[in-house]
Amino acid sequence: MAITAEHPNGSIAVIKLDLSSLESVRAAADALRSQYVRIDLLINNAGVTFTSKQTTADGSELHFGAGHLGHFALTSQLLDRLLAVDAS
Repeated sequence: MAITAEHPNGSIAVIKLDLSSLESVRAAADALRSQYVRIDLLINNAGVTFTSKQTTADGSELHFGAGHLGHFALTSQLLDRLLAVDAS
């Protein structure tokens, strides 16, 4: 990864979670919050492909739940860690 070349003393954490499940998002946020007092960079990435209308376990349309609500919930729950960075 190019970022490790620029920041060799940094660390990268990859967390697998289901962004269409707010329970999964909460668990991932709790895990990250317990490990890190600050988060310099958060990359939200999700993709879903299907042909029929589907809903999340929380009742939202799946594309909206995974692509918007999950990202918003994760970022919101980690906001204090993201804002702990001086340049934020």
